[in-house]
Amino acid sequence: THGAGLPRGLIESFRQTGTIHVLVVSGTQISLLFMVVYFPGLF
Repeated sequence: THGAGLPRGLIESFRQTGTIHVLVVSGTQISLLFMVVYFPGLF
């Protein structure tokens, strides 16, 4: 779910200001970067 570990009020503030998608996209990019760096080391 979006905003795991963040207070509900903070998440709602991000949603109202339209910045929630920035957090979600940033998290996705960090995950992809981690996979690109970490997984080649497994082989």
